Amino acid sequence: MTAEPTARLVAAALRALPRADESPVPVGELCRAAGFAPETATDAALLLTTFLRLFGVVSVDDRQAVKAASPTASLLVRSLAQHLDDDHALLDNWSRVAMTDAPYAEQDVLAGPLFLYLLERRRLARDDHAVPLGRASVAQVVISRRRRGDTPAFLLLYDAKARRFQLPGGHLRADDPSSREAAVRELEEELPDFRFDPRRDRLEELGTVTVTEVSRTNGVITAYEMTFFHLRSARTSLEGGPQAQWAAARLLLTADAQVAGRRLNTAGLRMLDPLLPGGLVGLQPSFVPAKGRWVTETAMTRPLEFWGLVTGVVGLVTSVVFFLLS
Repeated sequence: MTAEPTARLVAAALRALPRADESPVPVGELCRAAGFAPETATDAALLLTTFLRLFGVVSVDDRQAVKAASPTASLLVRSLAQHLDDDHALLDNWSRVAMTDAPYAEQDVLAGPLFLYLLERRRLARDDHAVPLGRASVAQVVISRRRRGDTPAFLLLYDAKARRFQLPGGHLRADDPSSREAAVRELEEELPDFRFDPRRDRLEELGTVTVTEVSRTNGVITAYEMTFFHLRSARTSLEGGPQAQWAAARLLLTADAQVAGRRLNTAGLRMLDPLLPGGLVGLQPSFVPAKGRWVTETAMTRPLEFWGLVTGVVGLVTSVVFFLLS
């Protein structure tokens, strides 16, 4: 049987499904009434109703008789039948890889990858031990700094594909000898003008955790084996580029936290933190700013405090001079 006649028969079976306010019909009768051959009708009906149960649109009683679960479910079934008759696909745009956050536009809702992403999110929400459909190894690097008078801050980079801020790092590639080499490669790719120099740079391994979550790129539940490193360097500064952000540990360890209007991808850090002596905040700074540099940084990042300090110092000096002259 060719695809086109089969599609018409399936559409007819969908239309034969009793409405919510009608009496249920034994599964085998559905496809026989639609025109399937007697020898295939029962199996076809079982396959069809099993599939429809994924959508939650049919109810099945003890006698294996079926009908639409609700008036709206009945309308969906008939809409599916019409799509089959018109030979129109329900989902499209399967080439898109990045997922968007709600609210969704009409074109987003029926985009295949986003539909898959939402299905997998529901599957994980219903079962914390849901079977992952993907696995990946990831290396991430903690870069910490501590300015005078400030709490520790950590470097975050923006991932345009995932649309999240996260630590420097990424997936291990087939040619990466180890997580450490992958971390070095990612640092050199992501930090402007950075070249790892073993004479002044070193990576301290912090630990490995496994995070199971829905991938923002392929849309399925994925088990990520994440190995974390802490960069220690003799450099006097480290920058992450124009979209980089420095965030306090409390933000990195808060679920659904945001920086610059974007969410953070730091689930692995939240698992790692209790395993570290002193936690994230107990890590030493990755680099030590050059002496005197704090004046320039304060003037640029906290101008009100800087000029308030300058005004206070000038006032104090002036008072002392007048006192001495008098």
